[in-house]
Amino acid sequence: MKLRTCYLLIATCYLLFGCQNPYMARDLQPIVDELNPVPDEPDDPPDPIDDGVVIVTITVEEIKDADITITPFTLSRSGSGVPVTANVSVTEADYDLGSISWEIAGAGAYSGEVVAGTGASFIIDATNVKYNTIGGHSLVVEVRIDGILYRRNILFTIVE
Repeated sequence: MKLRTCYLLIATCYLLFGCQNPYMARDLQPIVDELNPVPDEPDDPPDPIDDGVVIVTITVEEIKDADITITPFTLSRSGSGVPVTANVSVTEADYDLGSISWEIAGAGAYSGEVVAGTGASFIIDATNVKYNTIGGHSLVVEVRIDGILYRRNILFTIVE
């Protein structure tokens, strides 16, 4: 144990001050590698934009677990450099058949109304005057899994 502590101390000095002795450097390299591991290369996240449409895919687990963040996205009414539409879908079939519903609260003159849909996917269109005011919005998805109703908010922003 004391020998290991000594090696760690020497390896720390090697890391901090460099080493002029090639034999010591060769002998200490495994310890240095252990102290300073090279992190794995992270996988590139999938590009959420496909042909000018934001693709949002959520899993049943993301719906059930409120601690998992569903990344907000931005849409543009004019399409100036930002997609106009988003295709939001639930993957997997671990939900009760026919139990998925979607809602976006109306805005402006359509306040108090709801734009709704059912099925495994929903398309948000930033040109839809019923909810296309500039600012933050929420798409609510409800899914019944083994008879239990889960509800999640998927946040998005509409810009000019």
